[in-house]
Amino acid sequence: MTVNFNENVRLKESINKESCVNGWKEYKIDISEFEGKDIFIDFKHEFNGNEKSTAYWHNVKIIEE
Repeated sequence: MTVNFNENVRLKESINKESCVNGWKEYKIDISEFEGKDIFIDFKHEFNGNEKSTAYWHNVKIIEE
């Protein structure tokens, strides 16, 4: 799984059932450096060689704290 901001890798991690609680994993990424600017966010699932390799994105939010 990779998350890119303006085509730059911001988060890259291999996901598996052991690393996910109840099948899901939560991430929080600080994007405050982009305040007031346009940003392109790209979420990617990369095949890892396992034919059961699947990813789902759920409840993606941008929250001001």
